[in-house]
Amino acid sequence: MQYVQISFDDSLLNSIDNIAAACQLSRSAVVGKALRYWIRQRESKAFETEWIKKLREIPDDSLDAVDWVDTEHWGEI
Repeated sequence: MQYVQISFDDSLLNSIDNIAAACQLSRSAVVGKALRYWIRQRESKAFETEWIKKLREIPDDSLDAVDWVDTEHWGEI
């Protein structure tokens, strides 16, 4: 595990601390979960964008359908 130093404005840090306390997590855990969620959302958006692009190029490529269905089973962050 790597340690990093980051800065937050007071309002955001207060929100992180409140969430951490309510969930009985550390600041690091809350920030880590938030970043994993954000990364997953970006990956999903990139996949959707690529999928739409492929559908426009080849409207009925059933071989890619498996990838689309599998996105429903990515699980929890």
